[in-house]
Amino acid sequence: MENGEGVTTTQTVHESQKVEVKDTATETTLFTPVKGQFMNLEDVPDDVFSKKMVGEGFAMNPEDGNIFAGVEGTVMTVFPTKHALGIHTENGAEVMIHLGLDTVELNGDPFDVKVKEGDQVHKDTPVATMDLKKSTSCW
Repeated sequence: MENGEGVTTTQTVHESQKVEVKDTATETTLFTPVKGQFMNLEDVPDDVFSKKMVGEGFAMNPEDGNIFAGVEGTVMTVFPTKHALGIHTENGAEVMIHLGLDTVELNGDPFDVKVKEGDQVHKDTPVATMDLKKSTSCW
């Protein structure tokens, strides 16, 4: 499954699944950060993501609220509203884990972040939990 090619929005992921995202600066191996349905970024109903204004990637429609790092690296940013985390990998990639759509306005209420800036993470490191009912009310 390279660059999300051949993956449809109906593929359900029950365990960490490898996804390779390639760009001009680095090659990074990402793993799905949550159990759920894999979505191509172009299918996300938000132009910021579907038009790749924040870069390459993929999306997940989560089955549960347990969020994992999905990549090896260092936590560089935890947004004050807890809706997003930034992880810097050893090969220089900057990875954002964004929780939900239009969740900034929830002021962190549905999220419990388990990491802090400077923490080392691995693909299976729990980084957050989210209350799906509260966070999907924005969709």
